[in-house]
Amino acid sequence: MKHRMSIRIPTHEAATVKPRIGRAVAGELRDVSFDGAFFVPTDKAPETLLERRVRVRLDAMTDSPQGPLEIAARVVRVRGDGVGLAFDGYDEAVNDYLDRVYAERLTRESEPASLWR
Repeated sequence: MKHRMSIRIPTHEAATVKPRIGRAVAGELRDVSFDGAFFVPTDKAPETLLERRVRVRLDAMTDSPQGPLEIAARVVRVRGDGVGLAFDGYDEAVNDYLDRVYAERLTRESEPASLWR
């Protein structure tokens, strides 16, 4: 059994996954951690998402001064509802984004879990 190095944070972050070959797939990240995320496509995912190397663009970050945040990742798991992604290496912009996600979650820790959607 593989053990994660960081805690998964439930989220509903709009994202687009782009394989090296083929069209981009819109959907959302259902959970995120410093190690990776689980991506659920809006429509049925095309076969190209089975490719091992992809780029994840966070749609909410498109108005950033640096442009959209894109994360290099690889597909590590495929399920009927989506794909598990492992982020490639360390990237300061990605780390800053994940720090924000974790901080938002920790500030809501006193709220009922039903509000974490």
